[in-house]
Amino acid sequence: LFAIIRIITALFLKETLSVASNDAAFAVQENSRQKEKYKSKLEDIFLEADDSGDGVITRQEFESALENPVVLSYLSVLEIEVHEVEPLFDLLDDGDGQVTIKEFCQGIMRLKGQARALDVISIMHDANIIMTQCREIKHSLASIESKFGLDSGVSHLTAYELERAHT
Repeated sequence: LFAIIRIITALFLKETLSVASNDAAFAVQENSRQKEKYKSKLEDIFLEADDSGDGVITRQEFESALENPVVLSYLSVLEIEVHEVEPLFDLLDDGDGQVTIKEFCQGIMRLKGQARALDVISIMHDANIIMTQCREIKHSLASIESKFGLDSGVSHLTAYELERAHT
């Protein structure tokens, strides 16, 4: 009797683990399917906003799109709330004044979720721009120093060392 109970328990445990494994695989598939569905809706929003049909959204097209109730309802369904148009466009744009469908989808997907609020992403975006500008300034300063045979040492300092030297 004890052996039969152990066999039944083992079979039950095996079936439970099998179902749990299938649930994990199903969850991964479902997550992937939801992402594709989300991306498809983002592409629909992009196409609705692209008035000229040239495959890019300009700032003007973006602003007019966010006045369109269809676009706003799409964004609302996707849980994207737009309070300020210009910062959002700047986050999506790679600097050329236009947003491609790839930039739009990737940028909006980054905005989704609590951990990636608009403010956090905006700060990251601005920090990257500032770091690029700092590198350009540092390079220009080194070039000027070498041209005039000067070595102030400033162009060789790290950002931390510059801050400490300034205070």
